[in-house]
Amino acid sequence: MTFSNALPAILLMAAITYLFRLLPLLMRKQTNELFGERVNNALSALGPSLLVAIAVTTIVPDIMEKAQQSTGQLLLYALGLAAVLLIHRLVKNVGVTILLAMLLYGGLNASGLF
Repeated sequence: MTFSNALPAILLMAAITYLFRLLPLLMRKQTNELFGERVNNALSALGPSLLVAIAVTTIVPDIMEKAQQSTGQLLLYALGLAAVLLIHRLVKNVGVTILLAMLLYGGLNASGLF
C-alpha cells in the first residue's frame, strides 16, 4: 500500500477519532438535561471504547500470526501485557504506564532474546 492510498484511510480514522472525542463534550449538557446522568456517562465511555477497539483490532491479528510462527514473539507479547498491568498498578497513571511499557517492550524486542 502506497502513502497516497493510505492517506485517505488515515484521515478518515483521524476524523472518526476526533468526533468520538468531541461529540460527548458537545452533547454533555443536552443529554444530561434530556436523559439524565446515565446517558451522559455512557457517552463519556465512547472515547476510551474507541481506543480499545482500535487496539484490539490491531493487536489480535498480529498475535495470531506470531503464535503460528514462534513462541518467542508470543512470550514477548505476554511480557508486554504483564508489564502494562504491573506498571499501571504501581503508578496509576496511564501516560507513564504506556511510556514505560513501550520502552520495556522495545528494549526486549531490540535485545534479540525473543
